[in-house]
Amino acid sequence: MLCFTTALSFCDGYRHKMLPANLIQAQRDYFWVHTYELLAKPGLFLHTNWTGHSASVSLSSYNA
Repeated sequence: MLCFTTALSFCDGYRHKMLPANLIQAQRDYFWVHTYELLAKPGLFLHTNWTGHSASVSLSSYNA
């Protein structure tokens, strides 16, 4: 059943005019990579301070 619901959700994504990318946009904005655009105000790109502290989020890499 899980396989069928996953396939149905995938097909439903193609039928919609706008795909749901809200979570991805929020994650990219959280790590200061990109801003996001409000659908209600096209052309307005915003950044939200998700942590409440200025410059407290940092990117790092992992070396094995």
